[in-house]
Amino acid sequence: MPPAAQVALGEKLFFDRRLSVNGTLSCAMCHVPAQGFTVNELRTSVGMEGVSLRRNAPTPLDVAHVNAPFPDGRAPSLEAQALQPMVHPEEMANRDVAAAMANIAALRDYRAPLQRRFVRHAGGGARPLRGRRHPARYTAGPAHQALRSRLG
Repeated sequence: MPPAAQVALGEKLFFDRRLSVNGTLSCAMCHVPAQGFTVNELRTSVGMEGVSLRRNAPTPLDVAHVNAPFPDGRAPSLEAQALQPMVHPEEMANRDVAAAMANIAALRDYRAPLQRRFVRHAGGGARPLRGRRHPARYTAGPAHQALRSRLG
């Protein structure tokens, strides 16, 4: 998948409210692009059904320079951290990662982009076309550049 298509897919996922269990929350609702990908006007982010979350959403800008995505170390990588809000009961509230992925796969407008991004292997699962990227490449990659350009 060309870098521009990867950015487009990531942006679509980032703004899509259908990723939450009840179709009301997207990543962009806590990581507001116009506010540096955080929420500046509230003390904490707002989650499922208006619940005030324990903390404000940190900006994802420059995450390549962070040793651990969460201060308490509960996510071993940026990729693992990105899935956690999808299954947190007060955030996007999906039952588990498998249910969230099944929900995305069932959406028609994601079928073609996901087929281009992932390939089936003999075990029946899917794997990315490319291996895991080194964290330093996040700041130089097209996704990071697209995030930075939205800030002006």
